Amino acid sequence: MKKHTLPIIFLVASILWALFIFSNSLQTGESSGEMSGSVTELINSILGSISPSLEVTHRFVRKAAHFCEFAMFSTLACFAIYFFFKDHARREYLCLLAIPLSALVAACDETIQLFVDGRGASAIDVLIDSSGACAAALIFLGITLLIKLHIKKTKI
Repeated sequence: MKKHTLPIIFLVASILWALFIFSNSLQTGESSGEMSGSVTELINSILGSISPSLEVTHRFVRKAAHFCEFAMFSTLACFAIYFFFKDHARREYLCLLAIPLSALVAACDETIQLFVDGRGASAIDVLIDSSGACAAALIFLGITLLIKLHIKKTKI
């Protein structure tokens, strides 16, 4: 694979994921509610087969979706950054740039919702989105540092 192929793949994947996030925000409030309601029912049917007392709320599913969407965006951005700066000695730390980038995408995402019927912007959602992005970026950093340490130890 060519030197610049991986960074481009992850950059394109990051952009496509951001477009996926924005497309979800372009759904009307009713449509979005129906989709997350279906997911909530599916999760609760699975949980109910495990134990009748297990159940998640519609709100929990919606907020977990925010967290996970942005964790994925951040992970893709981390890979793109990591491979773009292949020759940088501390490139794993540069991946933390995915956090402010994700927060910017989250703010744009909430702004889009201001213009969609039945939707609105939420600062709490931006915080949840940013938390997902931050968690993913920190996990990425931790894993890359552990790999770097392992490689260093095996070379000695």
